[in-house]
Amino acid sequence: MYSVLNSLIKKGFVVSVDSGPSRYYPHPPAEVFSQLSVHYRKILGDLARKLQKIYREQQEDVFVWNLHGRRAIINKAKRMLSEAQQSVILALWHKEWRPLVNSLKHLHEKGLKVVILAYGALKTDFGEIYLHHASDPSYREGGIRKFILIVDRQELLFATFPKALGLWSRDVDAVKFFRDFVIHEIYLMKIKNCLSSEIERLFGKNWEKIRLTI
Repeated sequence: MYSVLNSLIKKGFVVSVDSGPSRYYPHPPAEVFSQLSVHYRKILGDLARKLQKIYREQQEDVFVWNLHGRRAIINKAKRMLSEAQQSVILALWHKEWRPLVNSLKHLHEKGLKVVILAYGALKTDFGEIYLHHASDPSYREGGIRKFILIVDRQELLFATFPKALGLWSRDVDAVKFFRDFVIHEIYLMKIKNCLSSEIERLFGKNWEKIRLTI
């Protein structure tokens, strides 16, 4: 019995009063639970940091993770944005813009570079925005909305809607491929804006004269 009492004293659950025969009094439950809460929060915090470190190290070796469902894709995008340190490149439609706009605006206000290629109409007062005409072939021919997010030139999220299928990767070549794709789309929009009438005459309103020959 004394070994149990000594253990409780060491843990701070019981106090011993030496008054002839020793007497033992419990600490107030609120104090005990407060001490336990602090103790286990510290243990769980240390464990979470160690597991996160292991998780990040393992991620470096993962080529692609598949994502299914709109919620999973949007949540992944929000997580990526919350950890951005330098830059964000994003290509998307208005339906995917709405759940991310606050996160993007916050990054812009922090001084990060935010580049947006918007398919269709999209109004914003921050970041570098480039409007892609809504006749994107994937959307026009199959109703598919592309979504590309690149964070810090290191992390990629690509998805298509409305089927809501996506992939995430840190692979250097995959990140570079999709980054180059978005940049080339921006180049094309800049050229089109400068030479719109000539391009339409040569290649058609939706560039169909090129697409039909390839």
